[in-house]
Amino acid sequence: MESMDIFTNEFEEKENKPNTFPKKGKIAIIILSCFILVLILAIIILSILYIKEKNKNNSNSNSNPKKEEENQLEMITNFLRKAFSGDIYYNLTYAKETVENTFKNNGKNYQEKIGPINENKDYKANKYNIYDLYLPYSALKTNKTKGIILFIHGGAWIQGNKEEMAYLCQIYFEHEYIIANMDYTLLTEEDKSTNIYRILDDISACIEDIKNRLKNMGFNEKELEIAIGGGSAGGHLSLLYGYLVKEPPLPVKFIIDAIGPVNLETDDFYFIEKDEDTLPDIEPETVNEAIKKNKYNKPMVNDEFLLKFLNLFIGSHYTQVQLKGMLKQDNTIDKQNPNYKELFDKAKYGFPINWMEGKDIPILALYGGKDQLIGFIQYARLKETAVKYGNTLQLVYSRYGGHGLSEFEHEEGKIAAKDFHFYMLKFSEDYFNKH
Repeated sequence: MESMDIFTNEFEEKENKPNTFPKKGKIAIIILSCFILVLILAIIILSILYIKEKNKNNSNSNSNPKKEEENQLEMITNFLRKAFSGDIYYNLTYAKETVENTFKNNGKNYQEKIGPINENKDYKANKYNIYDLYLPYSALKTNKTKGIILFIHGGAWIQGNKEEMAYLCQIYFEHEYIIANMDYTLLTEEDKSTNIYRILDDISACIEDIKNRLKNMGFNEKELEIAIGGGSAGGHLSLLYGYLVKEPPLPVKFIIDAIGPVNLETDDFYFIEKDEDTLPDIEPETVNEAIKKNKYNKPMVNDEFLLKFLNLFIGSHYTQVQLKGMLKQDNTIDKQNPNYKELFDKAKYGFPINWMEGKDIPILALYGGKDQLIGFIQYARLKETAVKYGNTLQLVYSRYGGHGLSEFEHEEGKIAAKDFHFYMLKFSEDYFNKH
């Protein structure tokens, strides 16, 4: 009670003092208070609207109430994060009728030595020619951008979609980068107009559309720069696009290659299975020494599997019977087979390491020591090539990481995830807007 009396007396004393608080200060506080109230009200309204919409969509579903409450809270959180980060445009079309087939004019975007691969076929638009565009409010307000990052999904070039990369898009969107996330034409044996270069043309068409949309919004085209990256097949495509395409619609400032294959030769797909056998590093010297000591397992990617993808790269030129004829009785590739030699001579131009001479686009690479699909040897080949030609390369190595790089029960995995995020932001700071 005594403390309450003291507080009351002090309060009364202050009340009796003349009011010396400036009038302008009072007005500022009132305005600030009103703004905060409006902001809180907006959050409440948005939350209610979102909950109602979700309840309407899920009214016929039976679920655990506690789980449903947790899911709803997560959805509200994600919804509000998006609402206050900027605008997201889903499923924008980057090719309404056709994607330009640059193999009709091979010298425009690619090297002449690639040769005539489906040069007479038009690239028709399809359901895959869409992308999402994340525009932060900071960029919309100023028509200035910290940089554009385009993500390209994986899936062995034959499956997958852009939703796989949405989590990464959200992270770097919240760091105020313009983010794009694209689908592309998947390779199929039935449609012989699909090949690895068709996908590169899709990427060019997507970047062209991004550039034109931003120009129409008032951005200065000369200030627009892009980074491209992805996982697995998406990492491969990012490397191949960055180093092979001569005149991209926007300058490519750096490349993110997560577990991407760089050389599709059968000897470069071995892997290590047990934790105790994993390598402390995957530098070429360490990897080559491990190969000499047979410290690896047979690849999941066998020779028959590789032949299929080499064939898809060039538009499924060879029949299944012809592909079978390229194998020996033990199902390994007969490298003296004339058809195989011809196939490999065409498909090798789809290997990124064959284009790294004479050009330096910085690469942020992420590989796992227990990847049973792509394997650590792929990084070693990338590093050897980078050293040979002077390319800038930064590795983040997850020693116990598999192909999904999701094995974070080991401390090394947690460190790798943090390192990757650090270098993503560092590369963005170092290579964007450095005219």
